[in-house]
This record gives sequence, C-alpha cells and structure tokens, in this order.
Amino acid sequence: MAARYFEFKDEISDKFWEIELKGSALHLRWGKTGTNGQSKIKVVESADKAQKEYNKLVAEKTQKGYQEGNATGKNDTTTDVKIAELKPKADREAYDFKLLEAVKSNDLGKVKEILAGEYTINGTSENGSTILMWACKRGNPQIVQALIDAGADITPEMSTGSTALTIATKSNHFEVVKVLLSAGAKVDAKSYEVALDEGYLEISAAFNKMDPNKLKFAAEFQEAFGFLCETSEDKTIVEALSFHVKSMDKKPDGSLKVKIKDEVIECDPPFKGEPNSLLPKSYVAIAANFNGITWESCGGGGMGFGGLDNQGNPASDWGWDISYLEDEDEDEGKESDELKDITPAFGCGQNWLLFYPTEKNNRGESALVFVGHDSCELVSVESANDLLYGSVLIRLMAQYFLDIDFDEVYN
Repeated sequence: MAARYFEFKDEISDKFWEIELKGSALHLRWGKTGTNGQSKIKVVESADKAQKEYNKLVAEKTQKGYQEGNATGKNDTTTDVKIAELKPKADREAYDFKLLEAVKSNDLGKVKEILAGEYTINGTSENGSTILMWACKRGNPQIVQALIDAGADITPEMSTGSTALTIATKSNHFEVVKVLLSAGAKVDAKSYEVALDEGYLEISAAFNKMDPNKLKFAAEFQEAFGFLCETSEDKTIVEALSFHVKSMDKKPDGSLKVKIKDEVIECDPPFKGEPNSLLPKSYVAIAANFNGITWESCGGGGMGFGGLDNQGNPASDWGWDISYLEDEDEDEGKESDELKDITPAFGCGQNWLLFYPTEKNNRGESALVFVGHDSCELVSVESANDLLYGSVLIRLMAQYFLDIDFDEVYN
C-alpha cells in the first residue's frame, strides 16, 4: 500500500504525518513540515491487525485536523541545478566551470591543480550560489579550506537566504562547519535554526561556543536536568534541549526558571517531606530534585510534572476527573473498581498521562496510560514500558519543545 501523507497547519503548528502499510508493519514518519522528521516501524501480530491499526491511526489524525496531501521530501536550500542553468549573466562574475566541475566531483587534486593557475572563484549562479557553497554541500573540508585560502568569499547569501555555513549545516558536514568558523564565518540565525531543528548536536555545540552566554546556559541546563537521565539517549535529548535555552535563573531555595525558546519552565524547590510509599520510586526521585517541573501549553492547559503535596501525593490533578471514563469502562474491558484510583502522573496540556493502578511496566513500576480530551479513551503507552519516570518526562519535554514524537502521546 502506498504511503499516505498528511499535514496539519494552524497559528502555532506546521507539521506532517505519513503512514505506509507493508504487510504486518506500519512505517510512520512525522515532524515539522520541510524536514525529514522522525520515523519508526511498528510491527504487529498480523496483516489484519496492522490494517485495523492503520485505519485507526488515519482516523485519529483526520479527526485532529490533519489533511491528506502529496508526500514531499526534505526541503533543500541548494537545488542541484544543471550546468546549463548556471550560465552567468553579463552583470555578474562568471563561474569558472572547470573549477566548479572539480568541486562537484570532490576531486581535491584537480581543485588544487586549477587553483595553482589562473582561476575565477567568486562567480555566482542565478540563485546566488557560489563554488564555495557547492563545496560545502559536497562536504570535503580540504577542498573548502583550499578554496578559502585561494580567496573564496564566505559571506554571500543565496536568494533563499542560505550561506555557505547554512549549506554545510543542513548537510551535517561538521568538519566543513569547523573550517568555515575558523575562517571567520558568522553564525547566522538560519544556520543556527537548521542545526537545532535537525538535531545536529556537534554543530549546535560548535555554534554555542561562538556565544559564551549560550554555551553557559546549555551547560547549566545539562547539569540541572542530568538527574533525569538514565541512558545515553536520555543525555542526547537533554543536550538537544539545552541548545534552545535562552536563560537560566536559579534561586537560593533551589527553584529554577528556564527560558527555552520563548517559553518558561518553572522548577520548584526540592520536596522535603515523606512521599506516599505507593508512588513509583523514580517518580518520587524527580520531586527530590525539583518538586514540580511545569510549563504552559500553547494549546491550553499545564504540562509536565506537578510535584508532591504535604501528604506526599501528586500535588496536581491537572483537571482530571474519573467521570471522563464512565462510558468507556465496558468498551475497554476495565473494571470500574480498578479505575477509581487512577490518577495523573503528568499533565499534557488538555490531556493526561495517568498511573494505571493494577499494571506494572517492565521496570516494576506503575504502567502509564494516556487519555486524550477528545476521545477520553485509555491508551497504553507501550514506549514507556522500559523507561523510568524521569526518562518519560524528558521525552515529554522533547515532544513539546523539539517536536520529537513520543509514541503519539499527546500530539
């Protein structure tokens, strides 16, 4: 079955979702429009069950406002035009086509041979691309260095606003980025945004080093939230989040305000009381560092970890009411006496992640279920079964601030 591509756009979002059914496997891709996004393969027991899951997911997306369109790939800021389209106009310096061909072929020896004689190095195409930009796209740092040494200008912009640095960044050529930065290239907003949106951590870190304040805030964020991390993946997510931090304001009482992008995460002082012994240990461990890590969803409602009250129980119900499930008990095959004690673990805007009172995850702690305000149905969060609660919170932050999907938890 061919892949189906959907888009969702409103005042605050511009994202896509794609699904393809192959036998008993669902191939999913999602993210910000214009990027490759994230992807995963979900394998189910049979082709019939896969078809039912496929139909369910498509229905859910269309109900949420996604509209089907044509599948598109990742936007490219340097369209690979033909040589015939690069013929120079009379009012600009001409391309040196021998040098261009050597660069596009990644032929370092030929490039050096041409540069040893007469050459033209700063010619531009109709869209403003230069030979140096082509070299940055091809990704050979030695060629890029040779061109810069020979007088290639690192400052021109294409008609799209992309610079040599933007192109190297978008292609994730870290060694080329280092050459450009050493040559004095300035980190423009477009290049920085590309590095962050694509999750190119080495490049983001290199850009941060050009601004002492950004580097300082990133380091402080990683230190403050490192306690949530159990795995290398957790650390990678926290590092990616840290590159978006604009300010950190820590108070003597242990509270902390983090401005990330244009929003604020409020972190309350550590919990000093006696927690309810029935609460998962990894959940309580969050409160021991910050008794609340919360932010406001731009779509309405609070998000994050609400902390513990004086009795050691979750301090916030996030607007949850058990009556939301009254009509769903029979459909879900759940006994009402099981559900009466269900409480929120995390707030997800107008949705909830709840402790399931009778089921354990693979870590021996309470399993999580998701309830969306639109359907009010219990949905198991299988991707959380191997995670401690700190790791779950990290992924909620990543989903909200980085648009990295976490098993469709609240999207």
